[in-house]
Amino acid sequence: MRNQLFIYLILTSLFITTISIRILVKPEIFKRDWPFNGDLNFSKDWSDECDVPCVWTGRADNIDGVFYTIRHNKDARWAFDDAKLAAITIGGATEPEHYHPLLTNENFWKYFTASALLATGSDIPWILKVSSYEEIQKVQPITDPIRKGVIGMFNCKSFNNREKILKEMMKIFPIASIGLCVRTEPWPMCGSKECDKEHVLRKYMFCLAFENGDTPGFVSEKIHQCFRAGSLPVWYGTKDVAWLLPKGSYIDMGDFESHIQLAHYLVHVMNNVTLYNSYFEWKKHPLDPAYVERNAPFWNYKIQCRVCRYVSVIQRGLTWDKTTQNAEIGSSRPIYPEIDIKVQYSSDILVKSFEEDRINYVFRSYTDMLVFLSLFVVIFLVLHISGYTKGILKFLKYRRY
Repeated sequence: MRNQLFIYLILTSLFITTISIRILVKPEIFKRDWPFNGDLNFSKDWSDECDVPCVWTGRADNIDGVFYTIRHNKDARWAFDDAKLAAITIGGATEPEHYHPLLTNENFWKYFTASALLATGSDIPWILKVSSYEEIQKVQPITDPIRKGVIGMFNCKSFNNREKILKEMMKIFPIASIGLCVRTEPWPMCGSKECDKEHVLRKYMFCLAFENGDTPGFVSEKIHQCFRAGSLPVWYGTKDVAWLLPKGSYIDMGDFESHIQLAHYLVHVMNNVTLYNSYFEWKKHPLDPAYVERNAPFWNYKIQCRVCRYVSVIQRGLTWDKTTQNAEIGSSRPIYPEIDIKVQYSSDILVKSFEEDRINYVFRSYTDMLVFLSLFVVIFLVLHISGYTKGILKFLKYRRY
């Protein structure tokens, strides 16, 4: 299997060797809502980590491509000015279509060259926390684990009733819920700080990876974190997760008639060491060739690298193969190593909003500041009317001495 992976890497290096790519992306979602800023730092030169030398920046000049993050607002609408589309455009989203209705709008997608979604069928799948080949080899079952399942949910308004399902499963099977939803235990502490998530998962016998919706193809970071921790993953989501993990390495709720039946099965597995260990039997055999071939494009290839590779393929008139995340084999034009491309991360070059969206979106970064200033003025007036301001100013005056 490793040989197949190396062959793939060699072919990739022959395809792209010398490129200078710049990517422009819209950053608001990462400033306010995104929990993986440390892992997905876009304003950075990724050349040392990508096979395609690649720069992501907020400067909207001299670009080759635009990565546009679709925001959470369900009522959002955008009108794109074709005259301003000076680059290849990729639409990215980190939640499924029930949070981003625009993802199902064909008129919306006509302004984009490709999609980069948390979906296995996307042009450039944005798979978070995907395990590398080396990490898969290191996975080991936990020694002397806590005999419970563990889950940390922070979105308490799911579209698949996972909160209700979890409550009902808890009546049968012991579960430590350490997130904000259906919480039964506090998040474990490591000294004075909260423990890293995978460090926490590593202590439990089972790890529940319940998505917030069952949209086909939607797979977030949850299942990968459970898998790497060595806890036995229990999956609730799309069947498309099957190609991301070795066969027989997790338990899928979809294989049971109900979540109640699943809960009873988990109790059975918990009390049967042989059955529990059977979910780690895959480690005793070579990885399935089809599994390796399907996942090789994502092992050690960040979304930033694959976006830059995509731009290089399209600019040279080649066809993008979303399965291999590379140029389609047998393209009519030869594959040359000499490429010169740039891509960026911002919005001015790409978006022309409707008036209501400009108020809600473009200026939303000022909202918190205005609210804070308003509260400050109100508090100051109340104190002033009450006669406390003179005392406070007098106190501050003497504090300087």
